[in-house]
Amino acid sequence: MGGPAKKKLLYRQFWQGQLIEVIQEGPFRSLRFDSHLVQSRMLESDPDKLVLNYARHMTACLMFLAEPPKNILMIGLGGGSIVRFFLKYYPDCQIKVVEFNECIPRLARKYFLLPKESAKLSISIDDGTRYVETTKPIPGGYDLILVDAFDNTGMAQTVYTGNFFKSAKVLLSANGLMALNMTKGEKAFFERGVDMLRDCFNGSLLRLPVDKTNNEIIIVSNKPQTWGDFSQPKKRAKQLSKLFDIDLKEFLDQIMPTGNNFWNRWLKVGKQK
Repeated sequence: MGGPAKKKLLYRQFWQGQLIEVIQEGPFRSLRFDSHLVQSRMLESDPDKLVLNYARHMTACLMFLAEPPKNILMIGLGGGSIVRFFLKYYPDCQIKVVEFNECIPRLARKYFLLPKESAKLSISIDDGTRYVETTKPIPGGYDLILVDAFDNTGMAQTVYTGNFFKSAKVLLSANGLMALNMTKGEKAFFERGVDMLRDCFNGSLLRLPVDKTNNEIIIVSNKPQTWGDFSQPKKRAKQLSKLFDIDLKEFLDQIMPTGNNFWNRWLKVGKQK
């Protein structure tokens, strides 16, 4: 049996006190912050494949969209794996990316095959909250907003806030969804964020724990939802699982619909039995 994959440093730079590295690890190429936080990972032989578990879990939101997304806003770029995923499987969509770190788009193009900007892909260097607070809604709104804004300390403190959530909600289409990658490793910040999302988005949301991590994918809908009937998501899960080669049915079984505090307490008790 072979040993651990040999690591090769491809790039190393400090940006505003944060160490950014690109590392080759056997067949994988990784973007790391402060040497230990893996922000993005690409399989060179299949660059459009979502490798990291949280990125695969992010696709769960697509089960709850009645139509394929046409307009997508992404807060946080990383190596661009999720961008490449959507451009492959939804070639008619238009993606707007907001990235705070001015170095990241260049690295994503050089080391992670991020496509050049085009009519389908545009990138702005800006703070996510400042962007959603100052930008005008596009005609019809965004069908999907994806939030994956992490730095070397964890969740970006300026993004996972009530002001961001309220401003992002204005940019969504009538039936639009927002999916956020969050971590329970920052317990107080995480719980406060979930409470603010519930207050902002009609009192209910979906929580999807990411296996073997502290991460959870939180999904909220601009249209009031009870999340009681999963019959349509189950049908979409079957179709999309074959398309993506991702077991969305497994994700659907793990999703926890949450509403008021009573429902949250019931879930906790049920999990303990």
